[in-house]
Amino acid sequence: PKKPKSKRGTLQGCTLSQLAKAKNLPPEYLRFLGWYDTIYAGKPAVAVPWPGGTHYRVNLEGNPKYLWDEGNKVSVLGLDRLEEIRRTGWVLIVEGETDFAAGRLMGLPVVAIPGASTWKDEWALLFQGCQIYVWREPGKGGETFVDKLAKSFWEIKVIEPPAGTKDLCDLHDQAGEEARNFFDALKTVAQEVHIDRTDDMGRWAGYDASSASFYNQPPKAPKQLDRTRVERHHKENVPERVTREKRLLYGGHPERESLL
Repeated sequence: PKKPKSKRGTLQGCTLSQLAKAKNLPPEYLRFLGWYDTIYAGKPAVAVPWPGGTHYRVNLEGNPKYLWDEGNKVSVLGLDRLEEIRRTGWVLIVEGETDFAAGRLMGLPVVAIPGASTWKDEWALLFQGCQIYVWREPGKGGETFVDKLAKSFWEIKVIEPPAGTKDLCDLHDQAGEEARNFFDALKTVAQEVHIDRTDDMGRWAGYDASSASFYNQPPKAPKQLDRTRVERHHKENVPERVTREKRLLYGGHPERESLL
């Protein structure tokens, strides 16, 4: 890849094994998603293919965490499963590829964008007929993300993480095999955000949210996750663990199983 146009901070480098360990995601699964080790501007980096180009994780901590090749286009990650997502009737939109990987591992109909400022209004048309769910991370960044998406849809539902949980990677790490159940509980109490569009009624001609369908979900959301990390969850063979998770968490829901 070409070197970045400018040096925004120091590039320390990052490997796939380092990133997987930091996020507590199985490295085999990240490779299954197409991620791989490479060299960027003379430093080790993790290459993550997006529809518009390749995103490079160049620092584990500090900024910049990610850089693009010159000429790459900002895009939505996860559109390879768009038809399956539409069949579920809802989609979860998150920021960043590691949260996307955690969501995909949990069997969620998830897509990701690089950040709030990169969202494009026209992308909303990709999800016609789907109920839109957005994961709001704590802080100003999460508020900006929600505000940006709320302006593109007639309605979104915002999922608030429990205390001590920042993003989907945290949820997957803290809850282990119960991560999907915790997410489903949070989803049932998601907050509806709707912007009055009486002066813009024709903006999204053809948008129809009435086709959205929902799974029966647990009645209450957890107040806080068990902080104990389930180490064995991350040490087992990935294919065997995924098979067991699908049987325990997604059994009886063919649409969920097709997403993993």
